[in-house]
Amino acid sequence: MKTDDWGRDPQVQYIRRLFAGMETAQRAFLTALDLSPFDPRLGPWRQAALRLFETVWARAGRRHTALEEKDIVQIYLHSLAAVLSDQNMAIPEGLVSADETISRWIKEVRS
Repeated sequence: MKTDDWGRDPQVQYIRRLFAGMETAQRAFLTALDLSPFDPRLGPWRQAALRLFETVWARAGRRHTALEEKDIVQIYLHSLAAVLSDQNMAIPEGLVSADETISRWIKEVRS
């Protein structure tokens, strides 16, 4: 039997931590909005948020912006909030960070 070298790779561990943080933050976000994780509308919304997130994250990388894990999680939450706002979901003030840089990136990508 072979050992799992893949799971010990620091980059793999980093991505796993990142996605775990995103899942935890998303769960809290949806709970605050009183949305069931089984709401059928969430599938397309999550897909749209993921596309937006990937675009913003890539753009930040091209700008050589140093991002911590918490910043990347916030980019995802801002992306999800933007998509839900497009669907006329009210996002309470303070539910996502008031990070002006992330907000500007979202607007740049969407314009």
